[in-house]
Amino acid sequence: MELKFFKASTRAASERTQLCKEVTPEMFSEDYMNFGYDYFDNEKYFVGYHGYNYDGRFRKTTEKMVEYYNLEKGSKILEIGCAKGYLLVEFYYVGMDVYGIDLSEYAVNHAHSDIKNKIKLGRLFDMEFDDNYFDFILSKELLPHLQKDELLQFLAETQRISKGRIFHMIQCGRNEKELELMKKWDHTHQILMTPLQWIQFFNKHNYNCDYQFKILAIPEVIK
Repeated sequence: MELKFFKASTRAASERTQLCKEVTPEMFSEDYMNFGYDYFDNEKYFVGYHGYNYDGRFRKTTEKMVEYYNLEKGSKILEIGCAKGYLLVEFYYVGMDVYGIDLSEYAVNHAHSDIKNKIKLGRLFDMEFDDNYFDFILSKELLPHLQKDELLQFLAETQRISKGRIFHMIQCGRNEKELELMKKWDHTHQILMTPLQWIQFFNKHNYNCDYQFKILAIPEVIK
């Protein structure tokens, strides 16, 4: 089911589209492509996060998720691709038992101090969890960064270890032009699909989850 936990910003999408004209290959350094300092905190780059600090922006989003999924204190929450943990920490603040996974050594080393010890370095496939272990699993802007050949394995594993409540925030484009700009904006994107293609993919493989789509760029604003 499509849900709207995160506030959509047409203005941000328009700004990214305009900036796409200034994107150069040099911006995607090896460190950037490996989700290092250049990706998260290099303020000279307008691609990536260019300075990713905690500001509480996900507090209301977390409150909505807790209410919608009927989560209680002590519920086991897993965020896959949690980066520095700025979303995950909000679940921790309301009493959840939180777990985080990220493949970026830089992000894990610079994670929020309150939950740094709860975030593991690696991929989901590197971890061992029991069946139906988590009350809620989420990912934010992760799925398009996976390799195509590992996507099905990833989905199967999330279903195995969850109790059925799964949410993904997914970057995408609604047409070929938007998908091209999505890749131009951030070369770390590996899977480029429209919202309809994602839904068809989930249905084809009987994957039950909730989702929200994020349009990264809007070609019509390019002059």
